[in-house]
Amino acid sequence: MYLNTLISSLRRTTRFVIRRFHAYHSGNGDPNGKGRKSRYSEERRIIEQSGLFDEAFYRETYPDVARAGIDPLKHYVAWGGKEGRRPHPSFDPQWYTTQYPDVLQSGIHPLVHYLTIGRKEGRRCGLDSRVLSVVDTMYEEAGALEPAIALDPALASPHLLGIHGGGQHWPVLRVWRALFESLEHPFRCIVFVAGPLHSGVEAMVVNATQAAIEAHGPDSTLTVFTDHEGANADCAVGFHTRCLSNFGEPLTRMDRASIVEKLILAVRPKAVLNVDSAACWDAIVRKGGALQLATDMYAYLHRVDRCTDSRSVDDFAHTHFREGLPFLRKVYFETLDFQEALTLEYGLPPSLMSRIVHLQAQQSRTAFVNTLQASPSFID
Repeated sequence: MYLNTLISSLRRTTRFVIRRFHAYHSGNGDPNGKGRKSRYSEERRIIEQSGLFDEAFYRETYPDVARAGIDPLKHYVAWGGKEGRRPHPSFDPQWYTTQYPDVLQSGIHPLVHYLTIGRKEGRRCGLDSRVLSVVDTMYEEAGALEPAIALDPALASPHLLGIHGGGQHWPVLRVWRALFESLEHPFRCIVFVAGPLHSGVEAMVVNATQAAIEAHGPDSTLTVFTDHEGANADCAVGFHTRCLSNFGEPLTRMDRASIVEKLILAVRPKAVLNVDSAACWDAIVRKGGALQLATDMYAYLHRVDRCTDSRSVDDFAHTHFREGLPFLRKVYFETLDFQEALTLEYGLPPSLMSRIVHLQAQQSRTAFVNTLQASPSFID
């Protein structure tokens, strides 16, 4: 008897809770729907006054809303925001909630969160404009090579394409994001160095960097230490330096090469100089065809340099030089005997011989610059 009474009581309580739940979410509860309606009115007011809701854009992007005859703003405030729909070309809710996971956890409407909280905290509402500019350029170039891309209406506005969030937490992407966001401006020249510096490459790195700075200004050149495992790599070269190991993530050699590729394709410098960087050599061999469309690439080989796994630079010459040479404008050699040995070993054709240059990094600055300026040049 007692058990039946308890079960009956639980059923009544359950029905009551369910009714209250449906009433609240239909706008008729909390109590009598006032709280729900009040929140809707406040969210609508904030969004309407923000200038980040474009009714024409919303109708065109989501034809189901137009067909249903629903007020676009009402639809977005009540349902569209939670569904991840885009209210304006300048606000990307999928990117925003992926970049800042606490937004979904807060339960606040994504656009309202940005307008009332995120913007004050300095959060962005979409991809960096520099990234979008690169995306536009890449689609234009791809369209020139493949007409089907240029004719695809879905690619007419690449900045409106959805962002795939897969791999957001990979170390390589975290380092790449931190590296890119740390750059104050684009750079005309990038020097990739194995690091840390020692007598074998120090003269080349210092002289090449200083020559580029003298030719184009102190903000023209970025030096990136790619292969050193320790966080205290010597970065005292030039005005702008970065060390991949200083971003606090464990990186494999393939990770480092991937970051080099991304940096070149995003920044698109006028020239890149590889000073025995394993990561840069890997990137050139793996993606040289794409990279040479983005920049002019140069390399420097020194017989006694070493990479991160203690291999002699002669291994770079035998595993990377031949495959990478077609993508390079020039390859600079410290010694003539090293240059002649590789030329003889690989039997380079005359069309590639013009790319081989003897450059003594430890000669006088004037002589060094005169040799470096032989057209085409890293500092042109």
